[in-house]
Amino acid sequence: MISFENWKDGFVMTIEGIRILRHSSSSPAIFLGVTQDAKARETWRGLGASRVINEGPELTVLDFGPDCTIRLLYHERVLHVRPSVSGAKQEALRIRFGAHPGEMLFGLGPSTEYDLKKTKVALCADGEDRASLRDPSVISSRGTWIHVDGGGATEWNFRNSTTELSCATTPREIALGFGKTQAAGMELLTKYKAGVRGRLPAWLQACPLVEEGGKRFRQEAVVDGGDGRLIEKEELENILRASSARVLPPEAAEPGSPSGFAATLLSLSSSGYGQILMPDALELAAFSPLLILKVYSDGMQKPSAHRVAASKAMYSMLRPYREYCSEKWVEKGLPVLAHPSLLYPAESGLLKFSDQYMFGSDVIIAPSREGSLRPRRLCLPDDDWIHLWTSRHYRGGTTIVHAPIGKPAIFYRCRSAFAKLFDALRLKATRL
Repeated sequence: MISFENWKDGFVMTIEGIRILRHSSSSPAIFLGVTQDAKARETWRGLGASRVINEGPELTVLDFGPDCTIRLLYHERVLHVRPSVSGAKQEALRIRFGAHPGEMLFGLGPSTEYDLKKTKVALCADGEDRASLRDPSVISSRGTWIHVDGGGATEWNFRNSTTELSCATTPREIALGFGKTQAAGMELLTKYKAGVRGRLPAWLQACPLVEEGGKRFRQEAVVDGGDGRLIEKEELENILRASSARVLPPEAAEPGSPSGFAATLLSLSSSGYGQILMPDALELAAFSPLLILKVYSDGMQKPSAHRVAASKAMYSMLRPYREYCSEKWVEKGLPVLAHPSLLYPAESGLLKFSDQYMFGSDVIIAPSREGSLRPRRLCLPDDDWIHLWTSRHYRGGTTIVHAPIGKPAIFYRCRSAFAKLFDALRLKATRL
């Protein structure tokens, strides 16, 4: 439900009991950018009072006179904000949305910042930052989210009580979702961004892919005595796009910074993509929707054949569980790899940890720390868990375990419907 109240010479806009905008001539929340010439720095001019025009049960128009008109369409708990700005020198737009001081914010593609409220983030214009796969979506721990469609170079400034969004050009649309829970908000976001959520094809998951020079991939399994199916990079990208899947940027998985790696993964999954694929053939990649092996050239440090074989074996055994995770992605929009707080929203202590994540609903993973001999500290949700490598049982709460390279901290839920599968995996893992 959307409502407006008079405030000074402006209005307060509230949706589902949450204050979204509070705007007036003397205290504006909506600004236009004004540039005098190509070399001058942009300045911001707050818009004055507006007329609030109701055009139906779901459509409202904010009329700011000749400079700007904003159409608001609220449908199925998503507010579609569609601005229209006149004048070639007044295309930039800034809006200050209300925020709750206690909420945490995640997203903006592969950002390595876990708590976005502590930082200011600038993103390049569309098409200029493809290598880092940025995607301008932010979701909060309260279940609300913001996504920007277009707008060129964007800047997000996260303050205690406001989230300020600045766009170099007028965006096509700014969408805000209002889920009752974080999981419901994620479902709204993935539905908005992905449309129909699709599974990765079964034949693609049947066996690992081998990357050959970055231009094509080969399925490792031999088919009818042949060399397996060859897949061009463009074909694979189209398949992944149809399933809303993305490969974690290789630089995110560089050794030495497990927090950065995990935070990058969490940020990308929080941006509305439910199937994040791990690069390389390490143990973590086996606990991923798709295992992609890498061809190592001379001079590169190669993982041992034993570690690669172990990854393949675990990946193969986990196929039924991956199919289950894929179903949850398609039906509920739950990311396959995500922060534990998404599944355990009542446990606020989980939000403090940025270097661990869930694989589906029954497996929690904390990456090994490269070069560190100290035990690994993580937080388990309130449940009964089994450590994959030692078979020891643990209760929820802060836990410390040894996690040397090759054996990251991996736990599975005792009462999982896949307990027998995980038990078999555990018996195999203890022999690795």
